[in-house]
Amino acid sequence: MTTILLSYRVMGRRVSSISFPRFNWKMFYLLAALLSLCLLIFYVYSVNKITANILVVKNYNKQVEELSRENRMLQADLEQFSFWGKIMVGAKELSFEKTTNIKYLQMPSTDSSLARVEQIR
Repeated sequence: MTTILLSYRVMGRRVSSISFPRFNWKMFYLLAALLSLCLLIFYVYSVNKITANILVVKNYNKQVEELSRENRMLQADLEQFSFWGKIMVGAKELSFEKTTNIKYLQMPSTDSSLARVEQIR
């Protein structure tokens, strides 16, 4: 029994109790609240920026759509002018002229022309 007591005394000197440092909980809660507030402000700012960017993108899409529509109309006009331009060049090559003074020929009535055809037969 004496050996047990001696070994216990030796072990008692080697093992020391673990003491945790005191933790300041008020400081922890204060820092957590400040961090939460900062994150909330950052969240609101980010949502605001994202919303603004979405509106800008929508406006750009409207502008692109309008410009595309205008581009299609201009392409159609260009094709039409190109077609008429080819016709005008062909008319000039064939020496066509614009009519300004039109004179109509008097045709005899159809009854007399039929009578003449019958007389010839």
